[in-house]
Amino acid sequence: MKRMNLKYIIIAFIFLPIFLPAQTNSGGTSGLVLNGYGFENNLFITNLDSLAKISYVEKAIANRKNNSVKKNPVISDSLVKKKLSKIESYVGLPFNNEVNSFIKFYIDPLNRTKVEAMLGLADYYEPMFEENLKKYKLPLELKYLAMTGSSFFPAAISQTGASGIWQLSYPVAKRYGLNISSYTDERRDVIKSTVAAAKYLKEMYEIYHDWQLTIAAYTCGAANVNKAISRANGERNVWKIYNFLPQYSREYLPAFIASIYLSEYYKEYNIVPIKVKMPEDMDTLVVKQKVHFGQIAEVLKISMQELKDLNPEYKVGIIQPINDNNSLRISTKQIKAFKALEDSIYNYNSTVYFQVAKTVVIPPKVVSSGETSTEYFEEVVPKNKAKLTYKIKSGDNIGLIAQWYNVSINEIKSWNNLQQKKTIYPGQEIIIYVPQYEEAKYKEINSMTFAEKQKKVGKTSTSNTKTASTTGKSSSSTTANKSDVLSSGLAISNDVNKMSSYVYYKVKSGDNLWDISRKFEGTSVEKIMKLNNLPKNYKLNVGQVLKIKEK
Repeated sequence: MKRMNLKYIIIAFIFLPIFLPAQTNSGGTSGLVLNGYGFENNLFITNLDSLAKISYVEKAIANRKNNSVKKNPVISDSLVKKKLSKIESYVGLPFNNEVNSFIKFYIDPLNRTKVEAMLGLADYYEPMFEENLKKYKLPLELKYLAMTGSSFFPAAISQTGASGIWQLSYPVAKRYGLNISSYTDERRDVIKSTVAAAKYLKEMYEIYHDWQLTIAAYTCGAANVNKAISRANGERNVWKIYNFLPQYSREYLPAFIASIYLSEYYKEYNIVPIKVKMPEDMDTLVVKQKVHFGQIAEVLKISMQELKDLNPEYKVGIIQPINDNNSLRISTKQIKAFKALEDSIYNYNSTVYFQVAKTVVIPPKVVSSGETSTEYFEEVVPKNKAKLTYKIKSGDNIGLIAQWYNVSINEIKSWNNLQQKKTIYPGQEIIIYVPQYEEAKYKEINSMTFAEKQKKVGKTSTSNTKTASTTGKSSSSTTANKSDVLSSGLAISNDVNKMSSYVYYKVKSGDNLWDISRKFEGTSVEKIMKLNNLPKNYKLNVGQVLKIKEK
């Protein structure tokens, strides 16, 4: 073992200076670490940073009366171990190097303010968590899994796609009835995701009858835990299968134990929770029509960021009232104003926020087998889109097809006249519209196997990067004076930037004036329209260059 560690250390010093020596826990696990605290998964650090940027958390941190930081008392590892053993818990709370690494992370003075904000939010969330855990007869200390996985950051997302405060995977969320679409992700809804998390924990415990294995299965799935047990020759001690668990999930258990320790002994490290005040008069409003957060913000004079922070389940800031996804959390005062100005909100700059697509009437198709012919319907024909046909295979559903083509379920229903009561069936052909410049990319999907299509979705970010890279090369080869296409969508000639007194923006696919205005401080939709002499119902074109503001 010593020789192996020495080998790793030599490699680390030569190639990756930021690596630390391998650590070994009480169960004999070892491995290289990627940060100064001694653990591998940097998501724990990222979530804590993101939490501090939420509007109501930022406000609480800024308004705290006493911001003086006292030094941490020196508490030996042996004393930490003794303190940990005194905590009553259904879940075993051993002390080892992995647990100690996370304790050091939480008590680090550099993280103090963010940890204090996290503990302040615990006071807000824990009563709701405990109520649901009691309902399903689960140990109350499982509430700390939310702190562990997300640091109470509602929009947290892991490298594997698990999301929300409870870090639920897509299959688990769907199993327990959470809606996930292009517009909505109910894993970010604290109330709904808490219920789903409790049900999932109960299901995992009924399989393993061991809380440590249950937590491992919660974070990586029962299949991965079973595989780890098999590789460890049937061992069911979680610390003996630790190194056989997926890297991204195995550290949740020691982080969970450290979270319990922190919550019990934070005072001994001079950590003072920050009281994070959520709007006390906050209530839920039922939205009747499709609405953009921008419309609400402009008419009611509400902060756009506040709307996003209070309603994190709406991924793109749009509420689409389908499948009961029609609630909006705002203050009671704002609810009264919304109801009084409801029609004005829905109509406010609707052509700016939602560009109206051209429609054409499709004649009825005559079908055989004695069935009646289909009714006339209006098919939405999006601008600058290529029309593709997809043949339904056994096992397909609209949700999967929407993911493969990067479109919404509602778009597929609209394009194919699929009302709620209508179903799809193997052999049926449906229409899909994709961006013209990506026609070749999506055309091959129809002939792929299910596994290939799923793999394609898993590599979306990579393929997007390649596309962007190709676009940038094409731009530079055709126009000598053009700058590279930046990830933000800016692609303006260097000469224009030097000579002009204006800031310019090149329109990308999917852009609208509201989103563009939010990329630049000191401007608005109205100002951009005035600078570019745009009529009221003007439709943007991909590649069009807009004046944004004076330099």
